[in-house]
Amino acid sequence: MNEKNVMSMENGNDESPIEHYCQVSCQLSSIVKSTGSATFTLNDSMCTCILNGPSELLQRQQLESSKNQLHIDVQYQTRQGSLTFYLDKLIEQWLETIVQSTIIKQRYPRSQINLILYEEQNLAGEATLLSCICNTLCLTMLDANLPMKYAFASIPVVLHPTKGLLLLPNTKDELTSKTYFV
Repeated sequence: MNEKNVMSMENGNDESPIEHYCQVSCQLSSIVKSTGSATFTLNDSMCTCILNGPSELLQRQQLESSKNQLHIDVQYQTRQGSLTFYLDKLIEQWLETIVQSTIIKQRYPRSQINLILYEEQNLAGEATLLSCICNTLCLTMLDANLPMKYAFASIPVVLHPTKGLLLLPNTKDELTSKTYFV
């Protein structure tokens, strides 16, 4: 597994910035029987994504979808015990919008792509988790060699009550914050 430490700058109350490091690691092709897969870790959050396809649509799906387009199915699965069904559906819609705008769909008429994202660990807040999910998705599409209009990346930004805006916050600062941006 490749691990990189990324330096983050925090604006504290004193003159000099406080430096801390966040842990970033990635493993491509972690699932053997898939077109593309990636496992991405950002601080205390870890996600895995599996991509299967592009493959032909089934006869039933072709009748439902009269357009000759690429059909994208995104499934997001949280770890056991999570009771945020409505939030999971919002995340799925957000990810599907990202994939729809990124992939060059004209290359795959009447085809489908299945994406399954797993939240494996989340000890941090939602900002780090959403960034981790977004980065895992991009790395999985790159691993599957899908033709894309652009690559994308995400970092968490939180609004801390006393420290202001923090890029790549540590878990303690993120859990103290009430507002986040991805």
